[in-house]
Order: sequence, then structure tokens, then C-alpha cells
Amino acid sequence: MRLSAVRTSRPTSVVRTKSDGRSMRKLWLRELAEWTGIPALNSLSLSQHWIVLLAGLVATLFGLVAARRVGKSQLLLLFVVLAGCIGGALVGHWVDLAFRPSELMSHPLRLLLIASGGFSSLGVYAGATAAVVLFLRWRGESLLEIPDLLAPGLLVGAAIARMGCLFNGCDFGRVSGQAWLGLRYPRGTAAFSYLEDAGLVGAYHQVGLPMHPFPLYEAVPTLVLGLSAWFLPNLFGRGGGQRLAGCAIGYLAVRLVSEHYRADASPVVGGLTAMQLLCLLGIGIFGWLWLRGRSSGSPAHDTLLESRASTRACAQPLSSQEVRHV
Repeated sequence: MRLSAVRTSRPTSVVRTKSDGRSMRKLWLRELAEWTGIPALNSLSLSQHWIVLLAGLVATLFGLVAARRVGKSQLLLLFVVLAGCIGGALVGHWVDLAFRPSELMSHPLRLLLIASGGFSSLGVYAGATAAVVLFLRWRGESLLEIPDLLAPGLLVGAAIARMGCLFNGCDFGRVSGQAWLGLRYPRGTAAFSYLEDAGLVGAYHQVGLPMHPFPLYEAVPTLVLGLSAWFLPNLFGRGGGQRLAGCAIGYLAVRLVSEHYRADASPVVGGLTAMQLLCLLGIGIFGWLWLRGRSSGSPAHDTLLESRASTRACAQPLSSQEVRHV
């Protein structure tokens, strides 16, 4: 797959500019406008923050439907989501700034200006988890019940957010040996700058080399996993926390494999990147949680099967003996 760009016989000048995702978004919207025949798509302005917001809304809707089916307070679930969003946004933004200390030192207020920068997925997950745990502890609620309801929707939201990375060009894969498998990014994108810094493209190149579509490698399996957990509630077991643990293990396994194709990830130990090491640690922790839920035997809320059973029970007419008893 190739994103078209204007070729010139020779560049008039070579100027390094900061890639902020705008050029990538314009290319995608231009291609989409040509493919659909809707010129108005060219004038759309979809930043990364809007895509993250969409992912959060979708995950919340999944959770609200699940809470309604089992009779759990939807207001409580909304407060849990709000706590997770605030914690995830703040910590994710702070971790992103930690990798750019010079920018942070020159503009300390950027710590609070979330819309002024990007997000680290690791920071988002850590911040959201900490905020949700603290809120549920404060409310005296179970630490597993609400997260069990939210888990499938969170996977769907994570898939949408990762597709936003593809749309913005902020995450990209390594150079692919197969042209049909890769994306070719034009000059002005972060991927092209990466190739230029590595000496893989020169001043006369206007389009980069084929690169693995890393966001797709993560988004598609994550979406399938989330929908499977939603439509098959007992896929990972019925014990308390098993659905959450199963979804987390599945996502971490997908991330462990897809990280191998990410271009800007450097190995730290044994050929594994820092994210892959964290994925292995997370798989161990959530594996323990899954086994604990299995041994405890405490039933988790079954969002689909319980609602279907209650619907069938309400639909069945009363027998004559039951009518006399009433």
C-alpha cells in the first residue's frame, strides 16, 4: 500500500521539519475523499486527541450496556471511567514529556496542558489502573467487578486508538522486505524522518521504503479479541476477575508479538524491548489473577448469558399452579 506523494526530478532544498502528524492525516483524508467521492473529507480536521476521545466513548458505551444487563449502577461505572480517563491522561502525558526533558524544562506548564502534547500508552495504562484502583478502594467497591464489565470494551477502544496511530503516522513499523506488505510514507512524516536519519533514503527521495504496518498488527487482533470476549462472556472463565485477566493476557500477548515489528523500539535485554519485558511481567501478574479467580470459584457477572436467561424467564407464561399460588 502506498500513500501517493508528488515526485520531483530534484529537490530545491532539503529542510528538516518536525513531523506532527498533520501531513499524514491530510494524506489519509485525501485518499479517503478520492476513494469515496466525497470532497468534503479533505477539509476535515481529526487530531489524535479526537481519536482517543472516540476510543474512550466506545469503551464506555460497551461498559454501560454491560452494567445495565447485570443491574450494576451505570453512574458508578461512569465515575470509574472518569477516574481512569483523568489518571490515564495525566500520567500518559507526563511519561511522554519525560522523554523530552528539554521541552519540559523550557515550558513547565506543559505538565498540565494535556492537549499540547502526546501520550505514552504505557503511562496511560499505568495511570488509569492506579486511578481506578484508588477510586474503587475509596468507594469500598470490588476491585474486579467493574473492571470485568469494562474489559471487552477497553480492548475495542484500544484497537480504535491504535488505528489512530496509523492515521496520524506517529507509530510505524520496521522496513519490510515485501513491498506489498508495507506502507510507504512520504517526506514530511515521522516515518520518513526516521528513514532519513538512518541513511536509508536520500535528498532525492520523496517517498520512503515499504514499512510494516505495525498499528494494524496490533489493532486487528485486539479488536477480534475484544469482540470475542463481548459475545462469548465465558471465553476466559466465570470466576471473579477472569474476564479482565483473560483480556489483559490476550492484549499483552498481541503487544509482545507486534512490538517486534516496531521501528523505534530498541532491545534492552536478551533482544527484547522494554515494552516486551513489561508485557511478560504483565502476563505473569494477570496469569496469577486468572488462576486465583479459577480457584476461588466466585462467579463473575455474565453480561450476555444472565441477561438472556432473565429475558427468557420473563417471557415464559405462568403455569396454573403458579397463578393459584400468586
